[in-house]
Amino acid sequence: MEVLTTWLKPIKSIGGRDPLGVRMPSEIIYADLVPGITNVTDRARYYSFYPWLVWAIHQQYPSLSLDEFVRVIRRADCLFTFIAIEHQEREGRSGRHLTGLIGSQTLPKKFRERTGTSIQLSAFTQLEESPFRYFKNRLGGLGQYYLGPLRDLRILDGDFKTGSTITPAGEQLATAFDQGVPRGAFFAAIEADVVSVETLQELTAFCPCHLTTNAAEQQATLDLLFNREGIFYQPENHSRRATLVLMLDLVAQAEHTMRRDESLASYFRACTYAGALSNGAAWEVTESLAATRDGWSLYQRNELLSIAIQGIFHAAIEELWELVMLENRAAFCEQFYSAFAGEIFPNDPQVRFSVAVEKMKELLPDLKDWQNEKHEIQLGRKLLQLGSKETTHESRVEIVRIALEILLALAARNKSASLPNHYFIDEAAIRAYPINLFTFRENADGLWRDKPLQELLRWLVTEWGLDAHLRVALRKLRLEGLDTFRIKPLDSGLHLIASEQPAYTTPRLAQVCQMLFDVGALAFPASTQGITLTPLGQSLLEECRD
Repeated sequence: MEVLTTWLKPIKSIGGRDPLGVRMPSEIIYADLVPGITNVTDRARYYSFYPWLVWAIHQQYPSLSLDEFVRVIRRADCLFTFIAIEHQEREGRSGRHLTGLIGSQTLPKKFRERTGTSIQLSAFTQLEESPFRYFKNRLGGLGQYYLGPLRDLRILDGDFKTGSTITPAGEQLATAFDQGVPRGAFFAAIEADVVSVETLQELTAFCPCHLTTNAAEQQATLDLLFNREGIFYQPENHSRRATLVLMLDLVAQAEHTMRRDESLASYFRACTYAGALSNGAAWEVTESLAATRDGWSLYQRNELLSIAIQGIFHAAIEELWELVMLENRAAFCEQFYSAFAGEIFPNDPQVRFSVAVEKMKELLPDLKDWQNEKHEIQLGRKLLQLGSKETTHESRVEIVRIALEILLALAARNKSASLPNHYFIDEAAIRAYPINLFTFRENADGLWRDKPLQELLRWLVTEWGLDAHLRVALRKLRLEGLDTFRIKPLDSGLHLIASEQPAYTTPRLAQVCQMLFDVGALAFPASTQGITLTPLGQSLLEECRD
């Protein structure tokens, strides 16, 4: 019997990116390695533009209501992006101009579809829902993405309702930015509302690519990002400085070994994990950078553990999808096992985990040989590739096989791979999520040791699969009122809702790379095969890595 009520608020169903809670330990690690930069703070120039905007508004409008403040912020936000759009249309090279700007997914199309030679800013900045609205948050990209990091960096302060907004450090960035832009013309365009293409061209100095043409702003931004001694310095931001320098050091050493078709972020993951470049040569770093590289190595090891467990859970749901409903936990486990065990263990299903680990030690390539197809870095890439496509039974068998190989490889490396207790490792926070490198090692050395691999597979799909998911989903339901179930427990049994593709986390490395380009430390010259250090990048490396 179905009961309808009018007094309970309907539960909102969302997909959820981490149905097993297995990605959170990685997120905890990388958040401590890149403080002040997030996955949505994409461009270095916003770190000076937004402080300038808040400061300049107070210069231009000595007395301004909150509603008027919001109006100006939103138009300025939109105008900033339109300036970059126009510059890109004129010169090309998206990465220098438009990439990562607020509204960059919608405003370029509107710019190209305009009638005439002008743009009306207010058509895109209204707060009411509209197909033209550039951003929902009242304070635009500042409120949604940058305000939190700028507060953490002590650049901005307050909540804009109390009037406390800019700090001395923020004012230094603002006045530096102001030296390179026509402030009066910018605010005149905001008040005019209707802005011509010619006006956008006159305001080109605001384009993100011009950060490097304003020496004062470039210097202040470098002082901030590299946590130099002075007004921007904070001891807790040392790890960000070290990560930026580590990236520069990698480019310096790997300039002729990195494939042009491989992203620097992906290359960084592999090299920090293996401590080696793609040609197998050791990546030697100074003592001051070694701890940070160890932190990124730890992060990548947790990522490999994460995608292995995600892969098994994904394969289970995909394989059992047609059954729709399963009676209980035991039925889920048995159906999964019967579907995979015969093909995963055709010869010796009773081999114990500890024996399989010893055999894996003999088969594993050297840790530095991460281009080898049997290396766990390559196994991880293959698993993600298989999991990103529509699967067949054969591909699901391969996903589970690779997942087990990754787990065995991680266990085989355990003796030589320490779990460092550096300043950036918050073991208590990581252990709040049951699936992590610490519990993996404990299980590998204890509970799993004498388990036959077939029994381990049962354990993984239930304890670290179904059970982990139900704990995560029930906690989300209780604390946030959100339905994130991929398998929903009902009176009639377990209802399969959807699967989730295995995926790595996004550890802010793309943002780090973009910011190093923005400040002029990295370049992508047409005359070379890949990314290179600029003279500025070389001087930063020499300054910071000792």
